[in-house]
Amino acid sequence: WLPPSLVQSAMTDLGWDRSWIGKANREVQTVPVLKLRESAQELGLIRKFKGRLVLTAAGKRLLDDPVGLWLFLARSLPHRHRHEAELDAALLLLLEVAAGKRTAWSNVVDAVSFGLSMLGWATSAGTRLPRTSVQELLRGPRQILLNLGFFGGYVGLPATDTTPQERAFARAALQA
Repeated sequence: WLPPSLVQSAMTDLGWDRSWIGKANREVQTVPVLKLRESAQELGLIRKFKGRLVLTAAGKRLLDDPVGLWLFLARSLPHRHRHEAELDAALLLLLEVAAGKRTAWSNVVDAVSFGLSMLGWATSAGTRLPRTSVQELLRGPRQILLNLGFFGGYVGLPATDTTPQERAFARAALQA
């Protein structure tokens, strides 16, 4: 687990403490920080080494390069450790964000579900994938976007519109 002081500092620095109930100093009880660490590991920015978290070569290279980090995240999001169905779901999610037409998460899930169906993804019985399966396919990419503040992030109510920065990020990810 991350040290309590680091968890608390992350919550404060990222502004997530404003809407969080409790001390926000234990990673296991502070989901946003836990998910941020898991995403950073999944993306290859940090790794565990002898019981400690350390920066990977990519993490070190991007430590003081916010533009490079932005591009790294955009390139990595759709393609990192994904099964074909997860890749298709991630790309459809990015298309939805890039288009900026649907703002409620449930509408995005419906659009991705429709897109997956059109691409031929179905259950073994040949029916459309259940909503829970689509949400599971979107879990990783959605978490990365939440960490970046998309969909309202972890503070307050969900966003009612995508921002130009979110649409630009999605377009960059689609071009990768």
